[in-house]
Amino acid sequence: MIIPPECGFIQWWFDKYQDWSDQLSDIHYERKVLQYVEDLKTSRKIETWDFDFELLTQFLNKKRPSTYSELCLLVIEAYAIQKNKMVRYLGDKNNYYLSYLELIGELFPNAKYISIIRDGRDVACSYLSMKKVHSNSDYKPKLASSIEEIAEEWSSNINRIKLFLDKIKVEDSIWVRYEDLITNTEEELSRITSFLDISFEKQMLDYYKSNNEPNELLAWKKKTQEKPDVKNIGKFRFELTPDEIIEFETIAGPMLKKFKYDMN
Repeated sequence: MIIPPECGFIQWWFDKYQDWSDQLSDIHYERKVLQYVEDLKTSRKIETWDFDFELLTQFLNKKRPSTYSELCLLVIEAYAIQKNKMVRYLGDKNNYYLSYLELIGELFPNAKYISIIRDGRDVACSYLSMKKVHSNSDYKPKLASSIEEIAEEWSSNINRIKLFLDKIKVEDSIWVRYEDLITNTEEELSRITSFLDISFEKQMLDYYKSNNEPNELLAWKKKTQEKPDVKNIGKFRFELTPDEIIEFETIAGPMLKKFKYDMN
């Protein structure tokens, strides 16, 4: 499988290219591909892909996608080819799409969804720690900075995902608790690979040995280069004040309970 770095190109170019069709002469189709690739080059974060746009152009002309959905998938497949990967699954990990789940569902009706949820109180710790991250990157996340805002955002995001997933087939989605992934990594990965109908391999546990995140984002994603660390679980008990914990639980308590997180 291949999951490229974050880039919301699927939604950004939907309005302009949603009527994509291959019902054009060769020369007009090739011009349309060129126009699309030029637009794609301007997508936020696309430079972190280190993309071979000439290869992409040739690939799109060869494959001649007939719909916008197919066009988007071929962009990701071209990225896989550039990485010398023959893939069975094309994926995306991008919380930007939280606001466009219906569009994603409409474009890719056969998609499978893996939703990772983490204790919102620990999420609050991570949000607040971003203030200490020194980076001049234009992509440094602009996150909520108060417990109230974080609790409301966390609860709202989880609810939005849940409402969307409730509308699709049960067998096409799976919830994964971050804490289970950290403490029972092999077991959880086996469950996820079974969901995707692919084989679990031990080398998956060595993911952190190869850098799959763009260098431009590592200032706040450096833990992707480290082993799963149980110290990241329950750290809110030491990093948040009792009043902050109570405030978070007052706002997001129902969602914490729904996913079986203990509360004081």
